Amino acid sequence: MDEPLFGLVAGGTLPIWVVFLASIPIAFINPTWAMYFWILLWPVSAIHGRLRMRGFVRAVMARLEAEDRA
Repeated sequence: MDEPLFGLVAGGTLPIWVVFLASIPIAFINPTWAMYFWILLWPVSAIHGRLRMRGFVRAVMARLEAEDRA
């Protein structure tokens, strides 16, 4: 497995951890809010996935261009 693909796969769970860790202090204030805070997982994951994919494509394209020059 090459480095860009590993980074893409390994970083895929980051939104889950961010939403989970952010919901813990919210749960102390209001448990219902913490439950609804998990709804943010969908848009956060979608945005994160697009950003990660852009980085992956850039890394692969840079590697392919470097191989073409060599």
